[in-house]
Amino acid sequence: MKKLIADSGLENKLKGKNFWQKTKDLYFDPKLIEKWENGRLYEIFGIRYAEKFFRKLGKITNKDFYEKPDSPNNYRIWDKTKEGLKSFERKTRINELIHSPLQILIGYEIINNLAKENYALATLDTLFGLINGYAIMLQRYNRTRIYKVLEKKNN
Repeated sequence: MKKLIADSGLENKLKGKNFWQKTKDLYFDPKLIEKWENGRLYEIFGIRYAEKFFRKLGKITNKDFYEKPDSPNNYRIWDKTKEGLKSFERKTRINELIHSPLQILIGYEIINNLAKENYALATLDTLFGLINGYAIMLQRYNRTRIYKVLEKKNN
């Protein structure tokens, strides 16, 4: 485990931090597999198509939000400065914290409906779980890309 932490560069980041800060960083910081070719793993799973789907869904459900491209939101980087990227990165964490517990609940509902032999609801829950899973992956994908840009700006 120590080798994985050292290889990922987290060892220096974790020095001088308390338990909760370390736990948070270990969870949210992109893992080695996520950094592979700048998020190529997510692209293989079709994250760019999911991103387009979520943008279209957002435009349908919340037109006012999307008609103001320069206003801060959780879906579009509005400020490409170092501070703006850090702010957007924090918003990806918040979004992931919203979607992750929901994913656990969806998994429970799928198992529960399968146990009750309610296959229609289990199928619907599985579809909802896939959509929610892609929302989580999109946050992680964006965070990986943001970290790469921030590393370039620091050098």
